[in-house]
Amino acid sequence: MSPPSTLGSTAEPLTGHAPTTDPTLDNPQRATPTLQPHPRTEVEAKPLRDPAKGLQAKKGTKRKLRVAAVIPAYNRPADVEKLLGDLSRIDVRGVELWVVIVDNASTVPIATIPTPPGLSVEHHRLETNTGGAGGFNAAMSRVLAGEGLSGTHEAPDFVWLLDSDVRVSRKSLHELVRALQADEELAAVGSALIDPVTNVCYELGGRLNRANGYFVPAARGDVDRRLNVPCKYLAACSALVRRESIEQTGLMPEIFIHGDDVEWFLRMGVATGKKLAAVPASRAYHPLWSRKFQTWVRYYTTRNAYAPIDVLGYGVWTRSWRALVDVLRATAQAMMGMPELADLHLQGLADASMGRTKGYGPRGGIGPIIAATKTRPFADLASAVRVALAARGPNSRLYFHPILVARAIDFKDLPAQIATLGVTIDPGLLDYWKGRGLDTHRLIDTVRAFWRWIKVAVGGWPADVAVVPTGWPTAWFRGRTLIQVTSDGFLVREIRRGKVFKDAIRCLWVGSRLIFKVGFRKRTQNELPPAPKRHSPGASATSH
Repeated sequence: MSPPSTLGSTAEPLTGHAPTTDPTLDNPQRATPTLQPHPRTEVEAKPLRDPAKGLQAKKGTKRKLRVAAVIPAYNRPADVEKLLGDLSRIDVRGVELWVVIVDNASTVPIATIPTPPGLSVEHHRLETNTGGAGGFNAAMSRVLAGEGLSGTHEAPDFVWLLDSDVRVSRKSLHELVRALQADEELAAVGSALIDPVTNVCYELGGRLNRANGYFVPAARGDVDRRLNVPCKYLAACSALVRRESIEQTGLMPEIFIHGDDVEWFLRMGVATGKKLAAVPASRAYHPLWSRKFQTWVRYYTTRNAYAPIDVLGYGVWTRSWRALVDVLRATAQAMMGMPELADLHLQGLADASMGRTKGYGPRGGIGPIIAATKTRPFADLASAVRVALAARGPNSRLYFHPILVARAIDFKDLPAQIATLGVTIDPGLLDYWKGRGLDTHRLIDTVRAFWRWIKVAVGGWPADVAVVPTGWPTAWFRGRTLIQVTSDGFLVREIRRGKVFKDAIRCLWVGSRLIFKVGFRKRTQNELPPAPKRHSPGASATSH
């Protein structure tokens, strides 16, 4: 899946705790927070088919509809095992379902997990990790060509794309199939993506913001489940695609991860002349991308952002603004003393400017980045603060950002650590930060950060140790030692005022040239591998 674009290094956490019940069970008694559709989205409505009508092939035939589920996986076998458990319990009345799992060279083969009784599953292992795009392509190729398990079935009517870490409810597939049956003009449909922590729908399909190239939800929150939501692309977390749509479009672009599904579905709309829609009644539970601290993936989010812009023909202005966002994100990481993350954005921009978007990156591999940015659990925060204070001497001073106290409930173990440290914040500041986000006052926060830099140059650091949210301008120059709180832990960086400022200037200088190169590059779309033809004799079918 491709997360929405954002300026900051990590999104502001949502409030709430994991539900105590299984999120894959449809539970009408569970409270669902109500949100409004995305403010820049006009949601057109198309009624679904009459619920009383069953699922069957068209022209009055009684045969079951054939659905092949394709799942790329890399490590995390427990996620795949849970998903298979969900698939063994879904409503498959009128559906012939089989599953193809592609193992992207996991350390421990995914095939070692048990297969639930009654579920038809094939495991296919690759020799190298080809990313989500490569995994989906390998699975779709086997399905379309009739290889392996798929050769024992006739050609599928639909292909169901699923991320390995998604959870589906009993009616997820049923509602997707019903939506495609109801409207022949739909090339593909996708589920509503639900945050399993808050039970809030954070995406119903997606579109591109023409002003800046951001990937944004077509709708989100509590919408009428009886109506489809038109969109420009779907997340591959849970999307049902007509077989003919894949055959006409080709397979996904081989760009490893991020943006592969966005570009593919955009081009599917062009190749087929059909539409895409999200189906609110089909619910899939997928971790919200912003709950994970973004490290090596920054390279791909930057590099792969521009082909979708070119598919829609948005041009120089949109590409330039999108590149500016990436330069600012790089600068923010430099200011936090993390030049390795800043370089990922610059590498991604450089490769995008030259059209080098295929396959694996970044240069030097991801191992050193993972090692340098490994977070520690929140349960260790108090001891880390005390060690850092002791290293600065007996009179060392601590700064604790108010938003971390105001939103402490968002982080497991953080409230207890704050209590252990005896942190107290002025009530007025707490009220202020409860009412604003990290991304709502960027300009004034940036101005205040540079004012702090001037004061540091003249009179020294305001604190010896500062505990701050990572990335955002409100955290810059708060202390000589920065303990940076991310969405899934914390890390410690020693800040040298001159070096971080020099690194930031370098990002702006190099980035300004890359903005120009990306903005004025020729329109570039990634190659889509052709969909293979089925080589099992007499195994054609009509799609619906």
